Amino acid sequence: MEPPILATVVVCTRNRAGVLPHALEGLATQVTDRPFEVVVVDNGSDDGTAEVIAEWCRRDPRFRTVSEPSVGLSRAKNAGVGTARGQVVLFTDDDVLVEPKWLEGHLSLLSAMHELVISGGPIEPISHDLAAWPSWLGEAARVDLPGLDHGDVARPLGRWEQVWGANMAVPVRVFARIGLWNDALGRKGDERGTWEDLELAERVRSAGGQVWFCPGAVVHHRVMPELALPRPMLRAAFRRGLNDYVKRVWASARPGGAALSRPERATALVALAVHLVGWSWWSLLFRLVRQRRIFDSARGAAWSAGWRMMELTLRRDPGAALPMEPPLFDNGSPIGRAIMQVCFLARRMALRLAPSR
Repeated sequence: MEPPILATVVVCTRNRAGVLPHALEGLATQVTDRPFEVVVVDNGSDDGTAEVIAEWCRRDPRFRTVSEPSVGLSRAKNAGVGTARGQVVLFTDDDVLVEPKWLEGHLSLLSAMHELVISGGPIEPISHDLAAWPSWLGEAARVDLPGLDHGDVARPLGRWEQVWGANMAVPVRVFARIGLWNDALGRKGDERGTWEDLELAERVRSAGGQVWFCPGAVVHHRVMPELALPRPMLRAAFRRGLNDYVKRVWASARPGGAALSRPERATALVALAVHLVGWSWWSLLFRLVRQRRIFDSARGAAWSAGWRMMELTLRRDPGAALPMEPPLFDNGSPIGRAIMQVCFLARRMALRLAPSR
């Protein structure tokens, strides 16, 4: 008698016949004694994806497929959950390469939990063609490709520490308690949706559960070539600075720029000006000299400019409820509007000074 299936890995795919075999190969070679299956959800593909899946199902009895013709990542994930036979459902993407002990890492962590818990692991960016990164793009910069890592220790994450849908594990009892993926959120075909993973984690926490980080469950995510270029990465660093400040404010009682004293506002304005000028300077220098330390300096200035801009313009009532997408800017203050206009003008200049390739 075969042992019961402990885990189901769900891979949702749409028109990725070229990269899907690499993702499935990593799942087929997992190092674990735990019985598992792989459910590949074909989300309305019209290339050779169906043939790739069929071939893998013939080669490995642990693989099977389900079709979800209604396009949408959350719908596809729910179709996978609906057919899962495992007690834990793990999620990864069709353009992801999982480490050999990825599944074992998640299951080892969750097997010790008897509560409402989900887990997520590190996501390390790799180039789309699996080639080496250019010499100017160091490890520290890859957070803006983006990447995700919360350190080397397994622990419950705070509200503003995220896990992403390309590397998550959810016991079926959690779905039974809080419901499935929200199919109003998430990517739908070529429409770049998001937030479905953050929304699921928020529901877990609202129900009294925890979101754990599992450092041993590592995956590598292919980055589209157009994102691993200087301008998009500097734009992402600026945006990350904005978001990091928003997270800090919403996670605390401090209401943001409205609470700054006059001397603090003056200091923040000077710092903002310095970072904006520095961003342009380092971008121009990087155009002339492609060195890692110069690019890291430009990226650091971009992040700092985003942080300082939010420090001066964000308004928040400390007692207000948390929306999924908090309003970023104070549009009611003439000074706030002026700061934002100047910042975005300087941002545009700094990005133009940076090389496009």
